[in-house]
Amino acid sequence: MTRRGEVVLDDKIPEDILKNLTSSNLDTIRVLDIRTIDLDGDREPELIVDLQSRGYYSLIYHYRPLARQYGIIPKSWGIWRYDLTEITDDGLPRFVGYDYRFAREFNLQSQSQVPIQVWEYRGGQLHNVTANYPEFVTRRLARVWRDIEQRYRQNQEIRGLLAAYMANQYSLGQGELGWRKVRSLFEDRNISDLLADLTQFLQDTGYIQS
Repeated sequence: MTRRGEVVLDDKIPEDILKNLTSSNLDTIRVLDIRTIDLDGDREPELIVDLQSRGYYSLIYHYRPLARQYGIIPKSWGIWRYDLTEITDDGLPRFVGYDYRFAREFNLQSQSQVPIQVWEYRGGQLHNVTANYPEFVTRRLARVWRDIEQRYRQNQEIRGLLAAYMANQYSLGQGELGWRKVRSLFEDRNISDLLADLTQFLQDTGYIQS
């Protein structure tokens, strides 16, 4: 990377950062994409390096003018690659990630079935700002709920979908609203064990704060 003709970035990716991202052999890591984009609207583009090795990872290089060098923000996305999406009309992209822990726990096969997380780059850091975009998340919740209802009518497994649904309800601060809808689905059936199991998993994954 050059700035006004001066080279300010001409290094390999630091091995310690890669080792902290993945337990894979470093020789198996491959570069998927390298692009520059202004993530926060300050007219100072960031450099995004996307990697893959048993999962998807990103390195976000951001310029630190006082140090006259680039800092690196590493991010692990899990088994699915993120989407870079303009959620609002401000023209700034947000990272939309998919919480792979639910796929691993409940054998879910698609990112459409797991909770989404919206990440925003500001001030040299990535922030989880899912709660700031209720309309975006609510549209996703509606699709997941339709899937839940269809699978319930067909007597298919729905525990993982219920967990994902409730995770994003908690992301929006609407946990009790979500539980009421879940209870209404089962009508008068005793689902206390199911609710206890889901609650424990949501606590373990940080969606329910103790």
